[in-house]
Amino acid sequence: MPIYNLALAFAKLSNPKDLEDDIKFASENIFRAMNTFPEMVAGTGGFCTELMKNTKGKLIGKLGAEAVYAVGVKDLDIGIAVKIEDGNFSRALYPVVVEVLERLKVLDEDEKEKLKKFKIIDNKNSVGDIVGVIKPVFTLKYL
Repeated sequence: MPIYNLALAFAKLSNPKDLEDDIKFASENIFRAMNTFPEMVAGTGGFCTELMKNTKGKLIGKLGAEAVYAVGVKDLDIGIAVKIEDGNFSRALYPVVVEVLERLKVLDEDEKEKLKKFKIIDNKNSVGDIVGVIKPVFTLKYL
C-alpha cells in the first residue's frame, strides 16, 4: 500500500462523516475502542498505547511492519503515515511521529510533556553506554 493511501485510510477511519452509514458506524466503533482500551492495541507501556492514553481521545495510532506508523486525528481530517526506510522502528520512528504531531499543532503542552520520553532517545552502543541521542531533524513538506 502506498504510504499516502495509509494516511488517507487513517484520516477516514478517524473522520468517517462522509462514509456510508455502515462503514461510518464501524469506523466510529473502532476509533472509540482503540481510545478506550489502548492496551488491547499494543500492550502496556509502548508508544501506541501511551500516545492514545495521553491524547484525550483525539487520535489513534498504530505501528505497522517494517517501521511504518499511522495516525488518524479526529475532527482535523488529518491522516499521517511515517515510514523509516531502514525498517528499524526502535530508533527513529517514535521521535519522528511525536515531532510531526507537534509541528502540526495536534499536541497540547500537557500531551507533549507526557510523550517527551519518546521524542529524544538515548543512543547506546553494544555494551549499553550512551554515545549520543536520537532526535528528529527534518522539514515537513505540506501538500
